[in-house]
Parts: sequence; structure tokens; C-alpha cells
Amino acid sequence: MVVRRISSAHTLDIPDEFRHLFLPGQEVAISADDEGRLVIIPVEQLRSRLLETFGMWSDRTDTARD
Repeated sequence: MVVRRISSAHTLDIPDEFRHLFLPGQEVAISADDEGRLVIIPVEQLRSRLLETFGMWSDRTDTARD
């Protein structure tokens, strides 16, 4: 665990050990889980995951269509 303080401008520096996960200027999606933890995911990773699973359920006959 790494502890950081949020600035008066509501910004947060990404600790060195996590910087390899993000590029400067990269667009990220930020959400909070049920425990209140912030989850930061690069938007292109979200799009990639959606494309991987797109249509996965479309041919199923044992699921509701609505």
C-alpha cells in the first residue's frame, strides 16, 4: 500500500511503482468499488475488453433477450 495526500486542487500523484501502467496524457476511467477503493483503468483497455467479449452472449438460447 502506498499513501499519498490529495492536493487542494484535488489532484493525486501516481506513485513511481505504478507509473509504468499509465502514460502522460492517457485518458482513464475512474470509479470506486463497494469498499470505496478508487479503480483507475485506461479507457483503451476498457474498449479492448468490450471488443473481446462483444457478441459472446448473442447466440445463447438459454438467456432472456431483453
